Amino acid sequence: MWEELHGHFTEPELVELGSFIGYISGGQRWIRTLGIGHGEVLAETTVGLSPEAAAVVASNRRQG
Repeated sequence: MWEELHGHFTEPELVELGSFIGYISGGQRWIRTLGIGHGEVLAETTVGLSPEAAAVVASNRRQG
């Protein structure tokens, strides 16, 4: 797998990718430990959403 990854990414890119995966994985584990469900915290924000998903959130707010 390492050789295959090196076919697509440089060493610094692999370090960054591994760091990001670790960051996300750790954050998800922490959220699970706290027992927080999807949308229970900051559900009204659209930070990190695609423009299409943000439009759906805005539309849902107007409806209800």
